[in-house]
Amino acid sequence: MFQMAVEIPLVSGELPPVELLDATNTDAILYMTVFPRANPIFSATGYEAYEQLAPQGVIDELVELVEGYVKGGRKLMIRIASEMNGGWNAYSQRPIHFIALWRRIVDAIRARIPASNGSIAFLWSPNSGNGYPFPRGAYSPYKDSQAPFTAANAVHADDFKLMDTNSDGVVDSEDDPYSPYWPGPEYVDWVGLSLYYFGLSFPWLRNQLPTTHYFLDQLEGGSTRRGNITVSSVNFYDTYSGPTSAFKKPMIISETAAAFHISMIGPPRTALDAGPGSLALKQAYWRQYITNSSFLLAHPALKGICLFEWEKDEEETFRDYRSTWSPDILAAFKADFQKVAASFIQGKKASLVTYTNAEAGSAKPTALSAAFAMYILFQVLFV
Repeated sequence: MFQMAVEIPLVSGELPPVELLDATNTDAILYMTVFPRANPIFSATGYEAYEQLAPQGVIDELVELVEGYVKGGRKLMIRIASEMNGGWNAYSQRPIHFIALWRRIVDAIRARIPASNGSIAFLWSPNSGNGYPFPRGAYSPYKDSQAPFTAANAVHADDFKLMDTNSDGVVDSEDDPYSPYWPGPEYVDWVGLSLYYFGLSFPWLRNQLPTTHYFLDQLEGGSTRRGNITVSSVNFYDTYSGPTSAFKKPMIISETAAAFHISMIGPPRTALDAGPGSLALKQAYWRQYITNSSFLLAHPALKGICLFEWEKDEEETFRDYRSTWSPDILAAFKADFQKVAASFIQGKKASLVTYTNAEAGSAKPTALSAAFAMYILFQVLFV
């Protein structure tokens, strides 16, 4: 499975470059993330990200795109408006609008491509709740993102009521970071979570080894604080996926990596202390879950992990998330992976039907472009 992203409304020239996936000559699934289109003119507290999607033609074009892929023999996992519980996207922390959009897209696609077809699954994927509600977010729907998230500070009273899950008059770390955004079990096939390691305390500037149970605390909830970041008490795995869950949905870790901080963004781009080094830092993190046989056995509903293979400017630092680009890191990853390789399914070769641009929607697929804002994730599926 490889992840590619698309923004709606669709724009000609910005479709996922599925020809790269076809070139693998495998039956790999297209893991397609659908984002409401970003626009720098959107206000910090407004709902323009959703208002632009109001015309039915916007959804119809997406349905046509998906239908074209299915006709071409492609299977898709569709992730809609991921990390909707964060504060860094113009569509985030607006649960009423998010749920309405989710159901609208799912209903439209299922009306054209019945679930019995077996070609499409819908993946609901918030961000890890650790640090929720992420104060100082660029798009938090509060008049003052630096002040407490209270009803008086909220832009949308009904959204606030949903987010204030314990009804104490403030949205903070004591509230459930996931349930306000849950579209309902009948609208979700898989669940997922973005789980990253940035460091031990915010702001993320230091390269330090993660604590022993860092990943498990992220996934299942843990102690009340980790450094200066509050750890959510909600066990995501047990709530949505595990054997005691009311929903028992299969789960993937939708995005994951450990960030190695290379330099300050600047100017100037001041180099940062490497600490234990990129290999030691990333290996200490992946050994907690990807190549940890005890972890895999204890989480049988976890069916996949997707690596975020990218380097970029983010917040205050230039960060390298990649585990497969540096020869020494890749060699270490392969060596650790071999120990649990029997738990993973490899992609099989397959013949795919070609399809016309018309069948794949009105826009034409192109190679990668800066405007596309795409990233590719490698997924491994467990037996």
